[in-house]
Amino acid sequence: MRRACISLCVLFSVAAAEADDWPRFRGANIDDVVTEKGLLTEWPAEGLKKLWSAPLGDGGGGTFAGAAVVGGKVFVPGKTRRNDVLYCLDAATGAELWKFQCATQGELGMGTGCRAVPTVKDGKVYVLNAYGVLWCLDAAKGEKLWERDIVADYKGTRPVQGMSQAPLIEGEIVVSLPGGPNASVVALDRNTGKEIWKTASDKCAFASPQTITIAGVRQVLCYTWDGLVAIEPKDGKEFWRFPFDDPGVGRCCAMPLVVGDTLVVSNPQKYVTAVKVTKDRDAWKADKLWDKPEQVFFFSSPVPGDGCFYYQDSKGHVVCMDLKDGAVRWSVPNVGKEHAGLVRLSATRLLATCDNGEAVLIEGTPAAGRELARFRAVEKKQYAYAPAAVADGRLFVRDDKTLTCFDLKSR
Repeated sequence: MRRACISLCVLFSVAAAEADDWPRFRGANIDDVVTEKGLLTEWPAEGLKKLWSAPLGDGGGGTFAGAAVVGGKVFVPGKTRRNDVLYCLDAATGAELWKFQCATQGELGMGTGCRAVPTVKDGKVYVLNAYGVLWCLDAAKGEKLWERDIVADYKGTRPVQGMSQAPLIEGEIVVSLPGGPNASVVALDRNTGKEIWKTASDKCAFASPQTITIAGVRQVLCYTWDGLVAIEPKDGKEFWRFPFDDPGVGRCCAMPLVVGDTLVVSNPQKYVTAVKVTKDRDAWKADKLWDKPEQVFFFSSPVPGDGCFYYQDSKGHVVCMDLKDGAVRWSVPNVGKEHAGLVRLSATRLLATCDNGEAVLIEGTPAAGRELARFRAVEKKQYAYAPAAVADGRLFVRDDKTLTCFDLKSR
């Protein structure tokens, strides 16, 4: 055993049984949009009601991974001084049901803990640690079913700050991005870990892969250090790519926003860019639509609106931008910085979790935005980088050592 550690219309087609779960990074549809009804539209002055807090080891620093919530269970990475840990907790009480742990390897920038939210599918949990070790675990018992070190196996290019891509399940494969020669993107059999295909030689970036549909064609969209690459999930064939003309784009942790045939990406230091993808018979094209200088997002992925999208910039604002031309419609100040997270709770409500540990409720429509409420959700006042999860009327947020659950349905 290796020494290793552990388009809104599409959204609303999700089955109701899945709507209350948060089975992976950014939710069931990988867009941070909540479909659950009956959530609070106004918060009490003292903040949301706290239901429970659960310890996630004794620290060790740098555990920036949020939670996945499926079937009344919470799956969340933690850290002890020697081990990476994946905890399975009861969503109603926070009680520990099981934990899986493996020895931590070496040193990394920004701590050694897991950065990637687990992915849960069909009774299995897939988790990638910061060093590039991918595990598949039994969701009921926490037993390891298989393991692959994708960095070692594929001579990958692990970033200094560690691997952060959430595993992507598409059909019977799990997609990961080791960033190796002829193995920038790799598909493994999700039941056995056996290689199905590998493709490209782009270096590894930080953003997670996602599935999209353009011109009726299902694709795996990967954000590499060199550009956006769209791949046929069956065999790894490349459909199209949009190369980055500035390597700074590859540092962006945020996933591309995809609305129809339009994609939005950001250079975290310079601009936001929109790309239009078209298909003429078998020929694909990806062309730049517009650039918006001095408007950027870095860590928090944008969420869709009606003819617009919302994001958190590096200056502490939540911004509403026009999808057609990049015009800024409005901004709300003092809402975290680039490491915060944004969730769309409803057509008129946005939830921002800030890197200083606060949670903020914003009234946000294409026409206007304003802050409605805020409270301190976690004790740690810095580096609260983990994305939030919303499931079964509950909000799950964490800092390095603790996961806390709040009631989003009753005062």
